[in-house]
Amino acid sequence: MTELIVALDVEEKKATELVNLLSEEVEIFKIGFPLFSTCSPEFIKKLQEKKKKIFFDFKFHDIPATVSRAVLALMKYKPFAFTLHISGGEKMLKEAVDTVRHQPVVMRPLLFGVTVLTSLEEEDIEVLGFKRKLSNQVVRFALLAKNVGLNGIVASGREIDLIRKACGEDFLLVVPGIRLAGEEIYDQRRTITPALASAKGANYIVVGRPITESEEPLTIVKKIKQEI
Repeated sequence: MTELIVALDVEEKKATELVNLLSEEVEIFKIGFPLFSTCSPEFIKKLQEKKKKIFFDFKFHDIPATVSRAVLALMKYKPFAFTLHISGGEKMLKEAVDTVRHQPVVMRPLLFGVTVLTSLEEEDIEVLGFKRKLSNQVVRFALLAKNVGLNGIVASGREIDLIRKACGEDFLLVVPGIRLAGEEIYDQRRTITPALASAKGANYIVVGRPITESEEPLTIVKKIKQEI
């Protein structure tokens, strides 16, 4: 089954309105830097009171000790999941995994490794110095994430088939860059529809602007859920 994650990359007032509006349809809300850097602790507390799952999308990428402290600092919010950049390296990823494993079982969030951002294409990773094709680099990152004990990865829907072949069916896949057919893709490049992402085996899909910038966000959510 594919679950919908709504990305609340908006200011607190609008985020509150969206959560209240979508609460009956959405269980998981993603909080990244745009909202977290400005919202009050009360906003997150209200999400917890509504028994919503909090997905912290901070894409940690730092030395192992710093990432470990960051994970510990955010555990007080009892998040459902965190994201880390796989390019932070094996030691950083292992440190995050060990930090989580030392918490009580009921407190342990899922850890998802970010592979290659969906805003990037082949020429972009060439500029960064990667010698492999983009899809091959994603698979390499996915295997590293699995080997160090992450629960899953964040990757474009276009790489789902390759990741499933390399990592198996139990490895969790979070797919951003979701767009309904004919929608504006904004700064995304490797996009996919909700229906196709679900058919290929995405465990979670992340949708932000198509919902948060819509005049009828609840209608869009229902349409996406029908597709998956």
